Order: sequence, then structure tokens, then C-alpha cells
Amino acid sequence: KEKYKTTSDQDQVARIGQAFKLEPLTLGDGFKTKDLGVSLATKDTVVPVEQQNKLKNLWKPKKEIYIENDHFWGIVKTWLFHSDEILEFFEQSAAQKLKL
Repeated sequence: KEKYKTTSDQDQVARIGQAFKLEPLTLGDGFKTKDLGVSLATKDTVVPVEQQNKLKNLWKPKKEIYIENDHFWGIVKTWLFHSDEILEFFEQSAAQKLKL
């Protein structure tokens, strides 16, 4: 915030949104043909739980992982403790798509 002189969290998010198309709720419906999974950090304030749930409800993912931590630890613990699950999800999805 300091470096780019943003005045609030909303201002910062708006400026990032102008530079990058990161908001998955506005990217169209290309997701409908994909097998998706989500990892939700239940104590996240960077990506508030309300927003995570909006995305989950839109995507209707086939795989859901819940981490009882904030944003940073949600990412780290997903990688540390759920990487086998994630790999299995991708392998199963690929096998179904390729009819293996």
C-alpha cells in the first residue's frame, strides 16, 4: 500500500484488478468444462471466507480441502499435507478425460 500510495484495501484491490484479470467470478464460464478443486482457508482475511465460498458455490468443485488457518498457512498446509490428495485428484481427472 505504501509503495503505490493506495488509501485502503478496496483501493488496492481495485488497482490490482485494473492491471490483472484475477477475479475468478468475472472470468466467464470456461470453468464449466473443467474438473476443479478448491482449498479454503477458514480464517483467511486476505481472501475473505465469504469470497472463497462464492467461488466454491459458482464452481461447484469436485474436490474441497478445508484448512483451519489464515491465508499464508492455508497455502503452506495445503501443499505440505494435501499434495498427495491434489495429485490424485489431477490423475483421476486426467484418466477420466483420456479414458485411461
